[in-house]
Amino acid sequence: VRLRAKRDRMKEVEDLKKSYPAVRLQYKGSKDSPMMNQTLKVHVTINAGIVVVLEMDPDYPQPYALPYLVELVGVMGWSDEAMEKMTTEVRGRKWE
Repeated sequence: VRLRAKRDRMKEVEDLKKSYPAVRLQYKGSKDSPMMNQTLKVHVTINAGIVVVLEMDPDYPQPYALPYLVELVGVMGWSDEAMEKMTTEVRGRKWE
């Protein structure tokens, strides 16, 4: 199951690369063994210099495992109020 999840997860990353020119991958865990826990962090630069960092656990995209939005950075910066509003909005959403 984990190997299939890894393959499916990489297909999603390839789709992201087709849509956004700047996609960077970072692995947490053992890269030597595909059976070891290996969390994938995906850094995606979207419009207006906004960088979104998603974290996907080793079982994602299985139905019980969801990607987590762990960081949202704007090159131009945002006010504290705008950041609070975005944080509340994103944390309240369900990803499907």
